[in-house]
Parts: sequence; structure tokens; C-alpha cells
Amino acid sequence: ATDSLGAVATFVVTITINQSMTIIGSSSVQATRGVPYSGSSYTVNGGTSPYNFTLTAGTPGISITTGGQLLISALGVNGTHYETITVTDSAGATAQLALTIKINDSITISGGSDETTTFRRADSTSAFTILGGTGAYTYTLLNAPTGVTYDATESRIVIASTTAAGVYTVTLRVSDYFSILT
Repeated sequence: ATDSLGAVATFVVTITINQSMTIIGSSSVQATRGVPYSGSSYTVNGGTSPYNFTLTAGTPGISITTGGQLLISALGVNGTHYETITVTDSAGATAQLALTIKINDSITISGGSDETTTFRRADSTSAFTILGGTGAYTYTLLNAPTGVTYDATESRIVIASTTAAGVYTVTLRVSDYFSILT
């Protein structure tokens, strides 16, 4: 600007233009009903910090912290849910990520049987039916004597002919990616 006497004044301004925002994190999440979940975190590339995350669909039991941590309560409803994560930066810009959340039934075990056998005779229980959960199962036998194992292919507890005579109370523990059921 120049005044009537020809004097000039200047003022320097710095303008910063950040990249547009992108939400970084998985767009598909699986959880198991009855098991609280907090395994997915979301971050932002671009924009102007600080950031504020919100979840727009609002399915009961599913939320996100303002810092981007996805939370699913143990009371989350089974099924597939579609949510939208929205992040707002300090300049008011927004970005969104479509999110699919699958909440699987909790693990259940049925079938199987008590078994009576004789020393030097191999045997097995009837087959177990294992349903629900998320991901591959891991099987563990608790309090099993030597020679008693679990056959995941046949879904049976197997008793070797060399198992010592006695009465044993054995527990089959099945766990998935998130939980354990005994």
C-alpha cells in the first residue's frame, strides 16, 4: 500500500496448504459377540492437526474415540454393520471411510460325550460341534493325562491304548482370534 506521500508499507503472510486428508486403517473389521474389541486404530494422512474422529451410523455397542480407536462392546449385536468414520481437522476439513463390521456369534461347543474304555484299548469321544467365533480355532485339553489328545480333524478327544487306568475330568478349551470358551 502506498500513501499520498509515496510511503510504502508491506506485510508478509505465510500461507500453508496441507494435503487433503485420508483416513488410514482397515475398512473391514471382525469381532466376536461377548468379547470387547479395541483392535483397530485409525490415523490421518494430510489435513491440519488436531483431528477429531466420529462414527456416523451409530449402531448400539459400536463407537470410536475422538483419537481414532474403534471400540465394540461385549454387547455388540451379531451381524454385519455398515458404519462411516468421519474425521474433522482443526481447519474444518473432513474425510470419510466406509467401514464394514462383522460381529460373529460367540463360540459354542456341543456334542462330545463321556467315554468309558479299557486299558490297552484305544477309543475316542463322539464328535464335538464347534460354532461361532472369529478366525481359526485353537484347541487345548486341560487336565488331560498322557495319551489323551484332541483330534481337530475329527473333532474328538482321542484316548490312546497306553493311557493309564483311572477317572479323568478333561476340559476342551476352544479359542478363536478374540476369545476363549471352555
